[in-house]
Amino acid sequence: MPSHALLLLSKSYFASGGGVPDLGNWAKKHITAATGTEFIDVACAVVDDIALPDSTSSSPTSSVSLLLVSEDERAKFVKFDDEEDRTISLGRAWKDQGESHRISADEKDNDDASEWDPEGRSWKDILSGTDRGSTLERNLATSAETDFSAAVIVGDRHFGSVDWPTTLLPNAEKVGVLAAETPFLTGRRMTVALNGHMIESGGIALAFRRAFAARHVTRQRLRALAAPDASHLKIDKCQGNILISLDGAPATYALLAQLNGVLEKDQRLSKDVELYGEVFHAGDTVTHADKTASEPFRPVIKVTSGDPGKGSIALNGGYKVSEGDKLRLHYDDPTAVRTPSHTTADLLAGKVTDTTATIAFIKLPPDAKETYASSDQTASRTVVDEAESVVEGLFTAGSETGLVFGRGDSQFKTWLEESIDTTIVARP
Repeated sequence: MPSHALLLLSKSYFASGGGVPDLGNWAKKHITAATGTEFIDVACAVVDDIALPDSTSSSPTSSVSLLLVSEDERAKFVKFDDEEDRTISLGRAWKDQGESHRISADEKDNDDASEWDPEGRSWKDILSGTDRGSTLERNLATSAETDFSAAVIVGDRHFGSVDWPTTLLPNAEKVGVLAAETPFLTGRRMTVALNGHMIESGGIALAFRRAFAARHVTRQRLRALAAPDASHLKIDKCQGNILISLDGAPATYALLAQLNGVLEKDQRLSKDVELYGEVFHAGDTVTHADKTASEPFRPVIKVTSGDPGKGSIALNGGYKVSEGDKLRLHYDDPTAVRTPSHTTADLLAGKVTDTTATIAFIKLPPDAKETYASSDQTASRTVVDEAESVVEGLFTAGSETGLVFGRGDSQFKTWLEESIDTTIVARP
């Protein structure tokens, strides 16, 4: 008998008309009726698309994806619902009641942020990341679920401010997808619900006591800036997610030195190319070999800004690094020919004996219909019988914003993968 159900719906699922119902109670009602039991926890969320890993079509589908978990698994839904705006950026105080206040020179010198920071921390602690989490995270830690080894996450991207997945599930390896933005569809910033209760900010995690039997990540469009045998850049100086010095040089200079080498070889690329940093935390083994499923997840974080005047660069989402960590720079190659994502069987070949109960998430372009070739946009879509459209054993979704990853180690933060066509495939 199933004890938990996680239902994902594409944004276009209700496009045929009739309006969007009270999604939380709608999902609970239908799943309860379909399973024949009232004793089932039901979570649902709207995502950008339900995209099969081997699909070549860029058109959104009016589809749903359902993950049912047997009561024998002793799984559990873990939720975090937080309505407070905790956004912070370098050089600005915490947002308080919708207003932002610049940090003056005197405030920096006095190292006093208590007037704006609800946690009462100093600017040095806020910007350097030396403070191990906010008061909220410390309070959440008292409710941590330490008996779970794997989790599927659905929620918003603000875990950079409050890392609830790692705090609540410190020992679970995490894979997940960001919920779609739905203000014009449901009137909510995101639409995520658990047993009829709508979650305004944060998200849900379906936690399993056993680890993933296998998982594999592919990043189809990323190319390394340096040669495969080149040394990784050592982070000499940093403040939180701000990289100040790499390999004894200002971080901007180290980045441009590698980027210019690529631009000289490939005239098709421009300096506006998107860059990513693969983080090797101290203690991780640095290797140049192809990654295998037995290796730990390594964060690949988008480089969002740089200050040539100060020589610093920033990693997106507030992902914090430490001095002594290493970095390998990658770039998104927009000239790469998009190939169909590997099938689930191909991705897990040699890693599992079958593809039953496979989880697959993919990072979509911001607007798939405009990004891909026109021939793909206009490809005819044959309507199939309902029975033929069912894919068993596969729980899948696509996000235009990013995928959620996390290590099964509380010292590593949850992070967001934003590289287009990144695919994660896992099996509980």
